[in-house]
Amino acid sequence: MAVPQTNPTLARRIATSAGTLAAAVVLPVVLAFLAGGAVAAGGAGLGAVLAFLLALFSGWRRAAYFVVPTLAAAGLSALSSGTPGWLVGLAVLGLLTGVLATRGLLVPLAFMGISWSVSQPTDPAGDLVVLLLFAAIASTYAILLARRIGVPADTGPVTVTPRNAVIGGIGLAIAAGLAGFIAQQWDNDNAYWLPMTIFLLAIPVPGATLSKRAVTRVIGTAVGVGAAGLVSVVIGAPALNYVLAFGALVLTLAVPNPRWFNAATTAFAIVLALTSTSGVDVGGSRLGATVAGAIIVIVIAGVLALVSRLLPETAVQQEVVAQFEEVRSTDDTPPA
Repeated sequence: MAVPQTNPTLARRIATSAGTLAAAVVLPVVLAFLAGGAVAAGGAGLGAVLAFLLALFSGWRRAAYFVVPTLAAAGLSALSSGTPGWLVGLAVLGLLTGVLATRGLLVPLAFMGISWSVSQPTDPAGDLVVLLLFAAIASTYAILLARRIGVPADTGPVTVTPRNAVIGGIGLAIAAGLAGFIAQQWDNDNAYWLPMTIFLLAIPVPGATLSKRAVTRVIGTAVGVGAAGLVSVVIGAPALNYVLAFGALVLTLAVPNPRWFNAATTAFAIVLALTSTSGVDVGGSRLGATVAGAIIVIVIAGVLALVSRLLPETAVQQEVVAQFEEVRSTDDTPPA
């Protein structure tokens, strides 16, 4: 989604998007650093990026509803990290992300899953409180700014049939739980990228089916995630990672089509924004975890797509699916 413009030229959209993001992300990060140091700045950056993207994809009002639950998920994840409860949380969020797509909640719950995946215990423990506090402040500010610049209160997400929602929820629960289990067994400090990738790949897909457009969006997201992992292998400067994430977010706002490119820039920005350190060894492990997560999604999605085709559909379900495809076709048509 792009910020409304009086002049729709690409240069104008990029300039306006850059200014908007500077106010939404850079400003709160700088102020948080001055107020509370690196931990506060990290929390502000995470909160601002996730909240602003959530507002763009779901509407500022829906994002406001999910600020507290998303931060609560991050806190609970940090407290349960390394325990079976952490795996249960991943599976439950995966299930809800799919099932509640019937109510248009796929994107907010997927963002909650991302927060659960990446939240790790902090040392000292008080850092977690500081991080969540500044994340909450930055999130609230980002949502208010999104409202100010004209982001809709609700983007009117397309819902899916209950059958496909259940199938998708089961698939996401299995994928997230499996990714979390592998992450706990894997001697890799960046293994949390496994479940994070599951929820990242869920964001561009508005339903449980694997239509041509959904596959295109999954491919775009996979390209963005892979590119971000490659950047962490090649580049050893965290500051440059943030600069590249900012540039990708600008493109996300300014260039809504083609959809695969928009999905790629979104994923690229999120992944780099969640990166606090980098280096060759660390980057390689993150890239490996990302690829493994993508493989899990592709395999499980393929199996579920086959199962979905084998299950009988009622006439009503067929009509709803046809309407769903028609709306998505209109949604993916480039503006004149």
